[in-house]
Formats: sequence, structure tokens, C-alpha cells
Amino acid sequence: MSRDDQSVGTSHSSQRRLKRKFKSPQKPPEAKKSCAQYSCRTLLDICAEVVAVSIPFQTVEDRFSPVPEAVQLRIIYWSFPRNEDEIRMYSSISSSVGANHDAMKYTSAFSSVVESSASAAGPKQQFNRAVRLLNDGNVRDALQIGFHLSGSINCPNSKPSSSDFDFLNDEKQYKVSINFDRCKITSVSCTCDNKDIFWCPHVVALALFRIRCAKEVKYRLPISESLCQMTKDQLQKLCMYTIAQHHRDILPTCQQVVDSLLSPNSKISVLAGYPDPTAGASRDDDNCYFIDESQVQEQVKFYLSQGGYYNSAKQLKCMFSKIKEMLKARDTNGPRMLRLITLEFIADPKLKIWHNQGSAMTEKSRILWDTLGYMWLMVVFNPLCPSSLREDWRACLTEWHSKPECPLENPDLPNIDLVADDKRSVFSRALDTYSFTWDDAQLQALLKRHRRAQSGSDPMRKSSDLKYWDEEISIATCRVDTLRCNGFENESIVLSLAVIRSLRRRLKKKVTKSRRSDDPVIESADSWVGNPSEPILALVDLLLEVSEDNSASPAAKFTHIPIPDGLSPRSEEDSYLCLAFEVAILGMSQHRLLPAGLYAQERLCRAEELIISKLSNVNMDTRIVKTLMLVSMALMKGFNNGLAAQVHPESVPMQILCKYLFEMLVHVERELAFEIGVLGLRLPVTDNNQTTDDTESLMFNAENTRWYTLGNFQSRQVELALTMFIGANDNMLFIKKVLDAVQFHLKSASHLFSLAQDIHKKATGGTVESDCKKTLLNVAFELGLQLLRITLRASTWRRSEMVTWQINCAMDVGAGALISMMQSWSNFLSPKEATSNLSSTVMNRDTPMRLQLNYTQIQELKNCTRTLVLQCTRKDPANCAIYALTFCENDRQAFEAAYNIVLEASPGTLTSSQLFTIARFLEQRMHRYRAFKLSNLALKRLKIGASQETHHSVNDVHWAVAISFQLGRSEIVATLRQVISSVQCANVLSDILRRCTMSAPNVLDSSKRSAGSKSPGGGSSSSRFLNINQSPLNELLEATLNAYLSGITSRLQHISPRHYTDFLTLLHKARHTFSLAPNGRERFAQLMESLMTTHKGKKKLMQLIRQTFPTFTAADVASTSRV
Repeated sequence: MSRDDQSVGTSHSSQRRLKRKFKSPQKPPEAKKSCAQYSCRTLLDICAEVVAVSIPFQTVEDRFSPVPEAVQLRIIYWSFPRNEDEIRMYSSISSSVGANHDAMKYTSAFSSVVESSASAAGPKQQFNRAVRLLNDGNVRDALQIGFHLSGSINCPNSKPSSSDFDFLNDEKQYKVSINFDRCKITSVSCTCDNKDIFWCPHVVALALFRIRCAKEVKYRLPISESLCQMTKDQLQKLCMYTIAQHHRDILPTCQQVVDSLLSPNSKISVLAGYPDPTAGASRDDDNCYFIDESQVQEQVKFYLSQGGYYNSAKQLKCMFSKIKEMLKARDTNGPRMLRLITLEFIADPKLKIWHNQGSAMTEKSRILWDTLGYMWLMVVFNPLCPSSLREDWRACLTEWHSKPECPLENPDLPNIDLVADDKRSVFSRALDTYSFTWDDAQLQALLKRHRRAQSGSDPMRKSSDLKYWDEEISIATCRVDTLRCNGFENESIVLSLAVIRSLRRRLKKKVTKSRRSDDPVIESADSWVGNPSEPILALVDLLLEVSEDNSASPAAKFTHIPIPDGLSPRSEEDSYLCLAFEVAILGMSQHRLLPAGLYAQERLCRAEELIISKLSNVNMDTRIVKTLMLVSMALMKGFNNGLAAQVHPESVPMQILCKYLFEMLVHVERELAFEIGVLGLRLPVTDNNQTTDDTESLMFNAENTRWYTLGNFQSRQVELALTMFIGANDNMLFIKKVLDAVQFHLKSASHLFSLAQDIHKKATGGTVESDCKKTLLNVAFELGLQLLRITLRASTWRRSEMVTWQINCAMDVGAGALISMMQSWSNFLSPKEATSNLSSTVMNRDTPMRLQLNYTQIQELKNCTRTLVLQCTRKDPANCAIYALTFCENDRQAFEAAYNIVLEASPGTLTSSQLFTIARFLEQRMHRYRAFKLSNLALKRLKIGASQETHHSVNDVHWAVAISFQLGRSEIVATLRQVISSVQCANVLSDILRRCTMSAPNVLDSSKRSAGSKSPGGGSSSSRFLNINQSPLNELLEATLNAYLSGITSRLQHISPRHYTDFLTLLHKARHTFSLAPNGRERFAQLMESLMTTHKGKKKLMQLIRQTFPTFTAADVASTSRV
């Protein structure tokens, strides 16, 4: 709690008036009988009570001097505040859940309730602590001297005692002093030194003691009146005794005052009178409750410096809630505190950083700024605001608005080269209100009608001028919200009814217009929902607040309160509660464009959710349901609203509204409910997009607006569709209608998948009846097919998951669903998915048991599977051939068909690697001759270059040669000649040649070869008798030697010293291969001679060659040549 820095006698010298002269002593009047002894209050008491509220005591003294002591005592008695709610309001930063909830119109429903509840716990605890101090008798020595109240508060020590003698210090005593004037506490001080914006519990406890236990307080006249009755000796004793008791604190100050008094030219000596802190305020002083301005600024600055931390944002929201509470109580501290907060917001260093860097502020900061602009709108539009004060605020708002770093109303709109007059800041709506006044005669008559309607005598009841208030809905509801926020509840209700009546008349005109025009248009660019001033939410809040029944149980918090006949918008009996529902539906069904920018779109979604949450908290009854039915039917018959037959392509979708209406009407009027639900499934911005690409991105570029929240609207589509499918309750007509609408309007693959999964979970969860379960499974299956259809040619990372889920769903539906998928697979699946997923699942051994199939049904499934895999293999043999050969193996005709499809596949569809893979698979299945034919076909399509020693198909080539050795000579000849044609790498050919000249371990005797492995030409296993000097090994040897010659020559052209070692290794392999030829030594020697002659400049390399191959000297080469 902020303490006064100066002493009591001098701290108010600048605020208190100066008394003129010492007055003559007045004898106190004789004590009179108390008012309780009479049946009515005395005139003195009544007058003193009125004077104490509105007239400064200085004015009383100037007009009636001297004032009798009895009159003074009654005035100072009634000058203290009498309402505990005012004390509660200043007990902490926030003291109302509702106020906080209403002020935060821009947060979601869930976060608003949570934060409101959290913020309400603190002030309630603070006030209750003060009440406990009062009830426990801890308030003592209460003394009121004039307009000054003092006392001591004994607080028990909460810390445990450390010894047996600590009981002497178990209590702490705090000294509290309070100054007040005209029923307002103007200053407080407490020795607890608790620094806060508002009052500590000790001050609150003393104030409550003065209100509740006024008779226990000792009352004295202002100290100056007592001094007037003292003699000189008494005055000297007073001074000396005071100095003696407090000499450490006040002795220097007393000496300064004495020196000034003894100096004839001092200020004190010249001025008449003296300051009296107990004599009340001057007529020029502000009469308002005390708040510590420095603490307001310091705490706001601290909270802003914390950034987006939850507690800081919550405390700032509580401050706004407190301001709204003050405005409703018509407390002038509300605008005063708002101005202090705004100054700190404008001076926030992060604001300039965001502006200079061009970065967006955090969402929590954005919400706080919007709330700040909303609060200023409520302040400057107050009808009782003095014009001079209003102009002062206008100057402040204009100055803040003109600052470059001032946040904009819509931060996502382009703001390049905008001057201050063009841009729309958070203060623009408050400045706009200066164009409107409250002086209109019709408006003034409207605001006065509540009194005549309540008295039952309204001579203007039949006047049509007072039934409507035709003004832009945002401005009209801003008037309503301003009246409500500033404590004019009755006037706000009357004006809101006139606004609603005008809104109904406007809708009737639209119905008439719909007969003349067919093209939907957007009549107003200002949205009623998601608007920074939230017009519809303001009306709904007001009407629900009027309908609250605090005496009822929480389950029945709202009740139907009839509207007076003179004020009801309808001719028949109406209630505020029904009217709240009607206004909410009419406002949310407005035909409006989606606002531009991410933040504006998110604000729209939050506002819609908040309105629906408020309506959902009300228990439904027949009157409300009837209202919803009438409004819904009127909207569907109308024109140019969100539920009309035709809407603008970029209008705001109606899913959340239609979902609420469907849930409320499905058990009462099913036809109407499903009509509304089908209309709500529309998403106009994607309905006109004929592409089947996945639109699961949160950003979608329409013609004029970027839809950042498209994903949110698509999620609402899913929720609405799920609710409608469950509500159909096995009615196939409704199911078909909803299914067709979903398949047409829901274009997002991810959201369609989510809907199908939710329906499948609902059907298999065991909470629905068997007939309805079967229906929901079929719905999920149909949605899955639609999902596979739209993602067949569109890339999505969840495609594999979707296919697997759809097959499992078909299994739950039955064998008929599987057969249907296999017969029309090309519409939903790729060939690879149809074989690897669908066919594999059907051919699984557990499938017949799971589906409880008989033999005939099993054979039918297998036949469908074979037909499927053959069709898939024709389209994609690379991915489907192995599946086809596997599933058709037991059917000879189907197996031959699959094998022929692979053989006849064009080179563009099957590569050599894929053919080798299929051939190896056949070899594993003991189809060696078929594997041989495929391996030769793969060799024809294979090309291994001279330098591709590590080619990925080298092992496949070795395997092809090995499989040919298991068949016969003709197969070996064909394979080796194909190898010679396809492989140019010397080392690969050398390895094949070496393996062919060795005794092959894989060579089978003709007696051990299976019948399927025998060559159709009747060839026998003569591979072990192959001679290297005979065909085809001599051809392979010659091809290998030529490959070495060309490889060695090509390497020498660009060889570097770091490759010399590799080159020598190549020569070693070449010499070994040359040695296999009859004249290989001579040919290798000639190669060495050619190298020595041609590349003699590479001396180091030639030297390494001579050292590595010493036998191949020049003399040996010469002798070899002569021989």
C-alpha cells in the first residue's frame, strides 16, 4: 500500500483550503435524544446526509459561518462512504467475474471463462481477509476527527513460533489513516508498506468497521475547531507534549515552522489561516476515490515488459475489467486509470521494435490493444460525458492515433504510405464516435420510454417513430453497449429493443427484394460478428444479463422475463431470453464477406464460438425452441443471408450456426433441421473450385481474400456432418441427403478422412444400435471411397494410411464391400495399392475366418483377386508382377497369363533390375527355365560400361550365368553371348570368365535336375565339359581381352600419380586373364611394349611397371617377338 511520504500535518497543504481566522469558541449544544426514539428521522439528519454527498464542507462554512457543532458532527458522520460495494471495488485489481468476462470479448469462450475465474479468486480472497480481520475484532482505536479516520489493525502472525516466549510477538499492529470527502475516500495510508494500485486489507477492514460499526467509532470535530476552544497555555502544552512524544520524527519540522512564524516576511506569516488535514477538501479539489497513479504506471510497465507470459496478460485483463466496473458505477477513476494504462502501452519499447522491424505483435498483445480501443470507445461515447472533457480525450486519442507505431485495427491490411488520416488504428472507432451525438429528439424520446412503460402510462406507445431506431447496426449497438457499460441499464434495454425491431423490419424488406432479384450481394461491408465493437455479442450479453435469475439454481440460471407491452418488438408476448436467441441467430446468419487478414479471421471464429457457448449455457425449453424454428424458417425463405439458397462465393460459412440449430431442432422438426444442416455444409469458396486437389492447407487463395482459417471452417464441416449422420438415426432418406452433400462440399482429403474415421469409431464403439451401426459403417465406407477417389492422383503423405483404413473398413462392412472395391479398383486405387494392400488382405488366411465365409464365397473372393492382380500387372508390371505370380501360382492358366504379361512388357515399363528381381522370385519358386528367359530378357536391357565395375546389376549378371549353367549348353551359350553384348567392363567379364573355367558348384547332374528345369530343346548338362578354346568361352575370353586393351588405353590418357596404384592392379588382372589365352603371353608383352613406347614420358609410371613386371623386359620382349 502506498504511504504518504509527508507527515499528516503537511502532506495535504497543497490540496486543503486555508482557514481564514481563529473562530470564537462555541459551547457544544446539549445532547439531544437519539433519532431511534422517534418514528422518523430528524430534518437535521436528512439535510446533513444530502449535504455530505454533494456539497464541499468549505462551501458550507463559507455560506453558514459559524457552523454549529451538532451540524458539523452530522455532516462528518454522513460524509464517509456508505456502500460496501464501493469499498469492495477498491479492495483489489478485479472483483467481478462477469466484468472480466465481458471486457475480454476477443478471447475464446474457454479461455475467457478460465481467466475470469482465475482473476476473481484474488480479489475475493483479499476482501474476505479484511472481513475476517473485522469479525475477529482486530480493528481497534477507531477515531474519526473531522474528515479523517484512523485506527490500528492487529494481524496475527502466520509464521510458527520458534520458542515459548514468541507469544509476545504473535501479532503485528498496523496504523491506518483514511481521508474522505463527499462519500469518497480520497487518500489512504498504512504502515504495512504493501505497494499496490488499490488498498490493502487493513485499510479495507477499517473502512468496513466504519460502515458496519459506526456507533463504535469515536467522533470529533476537525482539529481546528478543537484548537479554537483552547487557551494559550493549553495550546503550548499541546505543542510541547506532541514534540516530546514524537521528537525524533517531527522536531526538525517543528523548528522549521517556528522559524517561519518568527519571520514576519515568511509565506506562513503572510498567509491567513492554516492547513487542517481533518477539515475536508476544498471546493476546487477533485472528488474521487483514491488510487495510486504511480503504482498503476509501474505495474502496467512491469506487466508489459514480461511479454506474453500468461500471468502478465491476465493481470492486464483484470485492469481492464476493473475499469469497466468503475464505468458501470460511474466512477471517474475509470477514465483516469484508462489514460494511465494507455500512456504505458504507447511507451512500451516493444511497440517501436515491432514497427521498425515490420514484425507482427503477439496474439496476446493484439488482444490487449483491441480491448484498450474498445474501452476508450465506451468512455468517449458516454452520453453524460462533459463536452470539455470529451474534447480533452479527443486530443489524447488523436495524438496516440497519429504515432507511427500505434497498432492498426486490422494489422494484416497493407499500410504502405498511409497518412494519419487514412489509417485505421485501434483508436479509430473511438474517434469515429465524435461524428455522432445523443441529441436526436427521437433518440431522447426512446431513452425516456422505460419510465413511462414501467409506470404503465405511455402516451406514445402507438407512435411508429418510437418503435424503431434506424442506424447502422454497429453504431446502434455501440450506443447500447455504451449505455450498459456506463450504468444506464434501463436505457440500454429500451434502445436495444428498438434496434432489434429495426433489424426485423430490414429482414422483411430483404424477403420482398428477393422476389425481384436473383443475384446475392453483400449489402454491408461491416460484419456484425467479429467486428472490433462486436455488435451482436453486445446485444446478446445485455439480453442474457436481463434474463439472469440469481435466486435460481445454477442449472436454471436464466428465466423468461416478459417484455413490457410498450417495449416488446412483437405484438404477442415476448421475453428477453427468447429475444437473445433471435438476435444471436440473425446476427450470425448475416451475409458477409470473410475479413482480410489472419487476425481478423481468427477474431471472427472466436466471436462465433463465444456466442454459441453463451447460448449453450441456457437450458432449452419450448419457448426458445419455437423462437429458433420461427427465425430459421424466416431465414430460409429470405434472401441475402447466410442460409439463403444462393450466397456469395466468398461469404462466411455457416457451419457453427447450422450445427447449433440442427442440435436444437432435430428432435422437434427433423425436416427443417436437416435442411438447415445441408445448407450449413456449404463452403462456397471451395464449392466453386472444381479441382480435386487436397485443400487441407490453412491458407487458400480465393479471388479477393486469402483464407487463412480455411482449415477451421473445414473442421466445422466435419463436426456438422458427424452430428447429422448420428442424428439421422437410420433414416436412409436423411442419410442419403447428408452423404451427397458431404461428397459435394467437403473437398479436403484430411478432413474427409477425419469424418470417415469418426463415423467408423462411432459405429464400432458399441454405443449405437445394430441397425444404426450397419448404416454408419456403410456411410464410413462410402466416404472412404470418395476419399480414395479424390486423392488417387493428388499427392498426400497420408495416402497409405487412408488405403489401409479403407480396406479395414470394407472388412467390417463385409465381403460384398471387398468385392465391390476389387471390381472397380481403378477408380480408387493405384495398381500397386490394389495388389500390395487390397489383394494381400483378401488372400490372407485369416480373412475368411474374420468374415465367416463359406467355400463358395472364398472361391469367389480368390477369383476376383486373380482377376484384379492380372489387371494391375498389365498397367504396372514393375510393382504388381510378383504379387500376380504369387496369387496365381495355384491356377495354371492365370499363372501363365501373368508370366506372359511380364515377358511382353515393353522396355519402358520393366527395367533390367526389375526383370532380374522377378526372375530371382521365379527361381526361388523352382521355375528355373522361366527365370532363365526373364534373366536373358533383363540382360538384353542391361548396359554396363567399361568403368562401371560397381554397377548395381553385377551380381544379377553372375546369377544369370549361374542359372544358365543349371540348364544346359544351349542356355549357357545364349547367356554368355548376351553377356558379351551387354557388358563392356573388363573386370566384370574377367570374373565371369574365371567362374566359367572353374568347376561350378551349382552345376546339376541331368539325373538331379527337375523336370521343370530341363530345356525345351532337350539339352543336357554339359557345362562341366566347356573348353576355353571353344565357343562360347573363347568368345568371352576375346571380349574380355579387348575390354582390357581399351580400358588400359583409356585410363592412360588422363591418369595422375594418385591413380598409379589402381592402374598397376588393373595390369595384374589383365596379365592373369591374358594368360588364359593360347598366345596370351605374347599379346601381353606386346601391350607392355606399346605402353613403354607410347607413354615413355611418364617415367615414374614406366619405372613402376618395370619393377612390378620384371619378367617383361625389353630383351624378353624382343626374344618373344623373334620366336
